Amino acid sequence: MIAQISEFSVSDTGNAIFTTSLFNTLSPVAQALLDEDNPGLPDALYDYCHALLIAHLYSVKKGLTGYQSQTAREYSVQRRVGQTAYMVEYQKTIKRWAAKIRPSVGSISNEYSSRRADSRMDGLQLDEAEIPSFFEGL
Repeated sequence: MIAQISEFSVSDTGNAIFTTSLFNTLSPVAQALLDEDNPGLPDALYDYCHALLIAHLYSVKKGLTGYQSQTAREYSVQRRVGQTAYMVEYQKTIKRWAAKIRPSVGSISNEYSSRRADSRMDGLQLDEAEIPSFFEGL
């Protein structure tokens, strides 16, 4: 799937840089990272994210991760050091799927969140701090 989601292809012929050996090294690392972030992706999205992470790790190896920015009229994009287009797409996919699975944190109806009973006492609120949401990571 690497060739389908990136400009890279895994090959052992000619002067190929992205060899099967390198793929076999990066694949378990990418899988471990994905398993840490996986919010319960279906198989197709899991494979897609796995390929994105492999392409990201390969880009890091090649040194293609620095400050980069692009501007087109009023639209501009900046990426941080260490972030590739593959990582941006990976994070967006994980975040989008996690939002579908977990309701928004902070709503009272959310079974993973709780609020203090006195958190809605507007007349007595002394500070401007956000109302804490407990058990956010569950």
